[in-house]
Amino acid sequence: MLKYKIKNIFIDIDNTITDSIEEKFEPFKYYCVELMMEKKSLSRELADKFVDDAFNVGNVLIEPMLEYLRLPILEYCERLVEHFKKSISVFPDADFLLKELRKQNFDVYPATTNSSFAILTKIAVGGLAKDLKTPYFKTLMGGSEVHPEGKSGPFFYTALMEKLKVSPETVLMIGDNREADAYFAIAAGIKYVVIIDRAQKEAVLHGKQGEIIVNSLKEVVNILKENTIYTGEKC
Repeated sequence: MLKYKIKNIFIDIDNTITDSIEEKFEPFKYYCVELMMEKKSLSRELADKFVDDAFNVGNVLIEPMLEYLRLPILEYCERLVEHFKKSISVFPDADFLLKELRKQNFDVYPATTNSSFAILTKIAVGGLAKDLKTPYFKTLMGGSEVHPEGKSGPFFYTALMEKLKVSPETVLMIGDNREADAYFAIAAGIKYVVIIDRAQKEAVLHGKQGEIIVNSLKEVVNILKENTIYTGEKC
């Protein structure tokens, strides 16, 4: 039984919101190189060098990299989205959940290895973002934007909560990976964790560390309705 009012929803992106096939190349770099060749009339070899240098300058973050190279961010985004349409889809139950959480005025934040730019381009495939904007997340940050070591330990969640100024008892974490999404979150003080396992026969099961395992993200809405009295106010 959840004892606190859940106001803040943390949710993973890859394999929780989006489903994808393995990429054979790095699309973020590839389309940057393509644009450099077109806009600057460079050879692929020279464009590669400029892009590699820009990735170092931008600390692997896309926006400062594009600014450094003076490339149009929306055109770059459009190419990535078109590319991702071939390899990424948004799970129907994730689409349902994000829209339902928005209706109920929860504050939703990504908890992911993806950068904010990567999040936007991936969810844009399912119509959840457009022109680098989304109404489904209150704030976007992920990976090294949250912590220099990314989502590789409990410190990621501690840093994320500190940046968002939220307390762990008001957070529900949703993900697909037992270690990164459940155990790291629990170790950071987040008690309420839901893990999605779409191959699971049972609708809801309970894990060894208190995590709840569901076979559909639609169950999250039922969990919130049954176990919290939501007022729209933080505790």
